[in-house]
This record gives sequence, C-alpha cells and structure tokens, in this order.
Amino acid sequence: FALPSRILHWLMAPMVIAQLLIGVTMVASLSLYPLLLSIHRPLGVLILIFAVIRLINRWTHTLPPFLATMSPAERRIASYSEYLLYGL
Repeated sequence: FALPSRILHWLMAPMVIAQLLIGVTMVASLSLYPLLLSIHRPLGVLILIFAVIRLINRWTHTLPPFLATMSPAERRIASYSEYLLYGL
C-alpha cells in the first residue's frame, strides 16, 4: 500500500480503539461522563475527518495487486469486504 494509506491507517487505528474504550468507560462510570464526553465528541469528529481523507486517498491511489494464489472468489470477497468496511 502507498505510504499515505499506511500512515492514515495507523493514525486512525488508535483513535478508533480509544473511542471505543472511552464509550465503554462513559457508560460504566457516570462520574467521569462529562470529562469523557468532552473528549469523545471532538475525537469522533476527528475520526470522521480522517475517514473522509482516507476515502479520497483510496480513490486517488491504486491498490497493490492481489496475490497470484488467490482464487477469483477470494478476490471478490476481499473487494466486497473492503467496500462494506468503507460503507460502515
């Protein structure tokens, strides 16, 4: 994958994990709710911005070719799962 794709991936991965952990903690600890909410909202907006940047990056950079050992069915599944993840 192109360097921008890898950088975006590894910038977003900890943000998404942090967002999940903050969400779980918000439910479990109501005393920390206001503080966590003040982190949760801007982090969610930042993740959304990075997601849009990733989509633009994906449209402007070509993907590496599939492995030669992959069957046509595996290639379709890989492509469809990528579209599904982007849709989510």
